[in-house]
Amino acid sequence: MIEFEFSYEKVSEWPPLAWLCICDCESSLIRVYHGPRVEVQPKWFCEAVWDSEYQAGNFDQTDCIFGTGGRLRSKSIHFVSSGSTVDRLHVITKNDRHFISNSLPCILEAADLSLDPSFRGYMDLFKSSRFGLKKLSSEMPLADGFVRLVYYTNLIWDGTTLTDYSKPFPRHSLHDFSDYFNFMRDSLKRIGNNLTDAGRSTPYTWLGTISRGYDSPTCAALAKYAGLQRVLTFNESRPGVADDGHDIARSLGLDCVVLDRLGWHRNDLIEPAFLVADGQGKEVSMAAAAGLLDNTVLLTGFGGDYVWNRNPYPINEDLHRGDYSGLSLSEYRLHRGFIHLPLPYLAMRQVSDIARISQSDEMIPWDTQGPYTRPICRRIVEEAGVSRNQFGVKKTGNSVRFLISQDAWSKSGKRAFLNWLWAKRKETGLSCLGWVLGRSAQLIIGPIISGKEQRPWPVNRIFHRIYTRVVAIVRRYGFEDMPFVWAVECIRKKYKRL
Repeated sequence: MIEFEFSYEKVSEWPPLAWLCICDCESSLIRVYHGPRVEVQPKWFCEAVWDSEYQAGNFDQTDCIFGTGGRLRSKSIHFVSSGSTVDRLHVITKNDRHFISNSLPCILEAADLSLDPSFRGYMDLFKSSRFGLKKLSSEMPLADGFVRLVYYTNLIWDGTTLTDYSKPFPRHSLHDFSDYFNFMRDSLKRIGNNLTDAGRSTPYTWLGTISRGYDSPTCAALAKYAGLQRVLTFNESRPGVADDGHDIARSLGLDCVVLDRLGWHRNDLIEPAFLVADGQGKEVSMAAAAGLLDNTVLLTGFGGDYVWNRNPYPINEDLHRGDYSGLSLSEYRLHRGFIHLPLPYLAMRQVSDIARISQSDEMIPWDTQGPYTRPICRRIVEEAGVSRNQFGVKKTGNSVRFLISQDAWSKSGKRAFLNWLWAKRKETGLSCLGWVLGRSAQLIIGPIISGKEQRPWPVNRIFHRIYTRVVAIVRRYGFEDMPFVWAVECIRKKYKRL
């Protein structure tokens, strides 16, 4: 058996939390290249928080881990993914070498491989994660080979083979509301002790998010028990739709920073850092928080639409949450230096138990009926001191959809992408006619969507048909995939070739 050891090299120019590991067949030396804020120890490295003692480094023995890392165990190396599907690992095998990284552009640069600009279907790969672990597409085609996308699954390297293995699945006792509430509260307390541990080279602090919906106020109310003091909120969730959760934060006794949903327009070229993760970049509004995110554990409600719904569907253990919101943060957070913790993923595989609690007689006083009711959330937030009419009245959901022109690109982003698109028209297989049609489609979609709230329903129905046709044009010519390919080319320049 091979006696492994880690060989660390800090790459100061890299994003703070990025890491890349190279495993050579039959070699005992595991080379780890990392950004300046990755935690490194003789037997493990990570950019993560988890629900047990930091010094022991047992993040491979829990499903309650957020972030990624590697752990030496009994003559094998365990590579650990996040306990959510809004982060992932990436794997490339080339010439008897295995490259593993928490960053797609990093691993492509290190392995000297590129995406296939003529391939149509990158967006479908990311969208597949919404259908659960068994149905997600894990192989991303490259110009020469492929890269594996690894969600919610750990890997073991034994010197010759890199093997998948499932995360631990502790069955928590979730019989009633009290059990579930105590489980979430106590898990957050343990994570809170871990993230502030004095043994860390860079300790973290909590940072929450809050809106007028259900999920983020629930997360904030629970995290108060673990030391949360500050939250972020956005002035809008959609163009013209107010979503400021400042009053809710005040009721919870939390400091609140109100951000402009389009404040990211003031940044230099920022779209690629979000597009590179999921090709949509819908969480780009978070860039408006900029320095507020550094060295924090960002608590969000991604996944709450599924697990806290009174009637979630489907009920299985496969994390089939129905959307992939939150994924676009997975590269950006490495650059800003924060950990993403979507609280609803705690015990999400026990969604059948959670749904039974939501539907139980004890939760009837907090069931507002109708399609938008989440009794567990309402009870937690109301019992924390927030009045019933302050939250969970109407579903909104904060996302920025600049890719289909519902919202504007930044001036620098739009100019850079269009210049690249024209320069790469041969490689992408885009004809001049396709470029004109696709560009016209982007100009048409924005006006169609922007006036939706002011138009009568019959008119909206006609506009919806036009919108559907226009979107079809965008997809036919691969406009969904091209911003992603462009973004990867942009971001990989930030990773020094090894």
